[in-house]
Amino acid sequence: QSTWEFYEHTKTLWQDEGVKACYERSNEYQLIDCAQYFLDKIDIVKQNEYTPSDQDLLRCRVLTSGIFETKFQVDKVNFHMFDVGGQRDERRKWIQCFNDVTAIIFVVASSSYNMVIREDNQTNRLQEALNLFKSIWNNRWLRTISVILFLNKQDLLAEKVLAGKSKIEDYFPEFARYTTPEDATPEPGEDPRVTRAKYFIRDEFLVSRLSLLFLFLSNMPLLLLAFTVSYFQRLELFKLFLFDKCLSNCAKRNCHLRNIDGHF
Repeated sequence: QSTWEFYEHTKTLWQDEGVKACYERSNEYQLIDCAQYFLDKIDIVKQNEYTPSDQDLLRCRVLTSGIFETKFQVDKVNFHMFDVGGQRDERRKWIQCFNDVTAIIFVVASSSYNMVIREDNQTNRLQEALNLFKSIWNNRWLRTISVILFLNKQDLLAEKVLAGKSKIEDYFPEFARYTTPEDATPEPGEDPRVTRAKYFIRDEFLVSRLSLLFLFLSNMPLLLLAFTVSYFQRLELFKLFLFDKCLSNCAKRNCHLRNIDGHF
């Protein structure tokens, strides 16, 4: 447990202009993205009676290493979920999780367009995610498995875009020629620059799937705006979406095994 002295020293450092300037370049090193959130509320966190809020818990981060297994039930249907790390040295462990799975939930940090991976401090994080997504989609052993693309950290993406310090076109030159799709549905009051950015990232992932012959209706991208007032409502919608897609996919698989023509 941290001491009162530790919190005071941390607060003093965070108020230093040099440290703030260093933080502005945090995309150049491996700083956890919730750092500012907790540093800004250090006076609250240091209290002995402090109890983490729902927002605090959602902001917590821990590097996934190994395979974490979770079982839960929704409407009397049992779900068995495996959480695996995205780092390169963790991927070799994935194959043992793929037997008889219904779907793969591929989670991407949309705000990582100006960051590099931990392994070599050179490869762009978002590009690494794009390459990994493409390799999963093209894997012939996974062609019967649905892939749900989950674009996360939309709020952090918006902050970066509006700040204007890290331009997407500096990392993805094709963004300079990208125009927002006519069917785009921005959030109420959303800045057009943010809408354009998030749909560009979505479409970069969709390019991978459109180059293939095997298109699954359940492979639908999600744009999730994390850590806002409506977060829990969106989380509930995501659960319902996942529940519906998993059931649909199970039904399709059973029909296929029994040579039944099923439409869902």
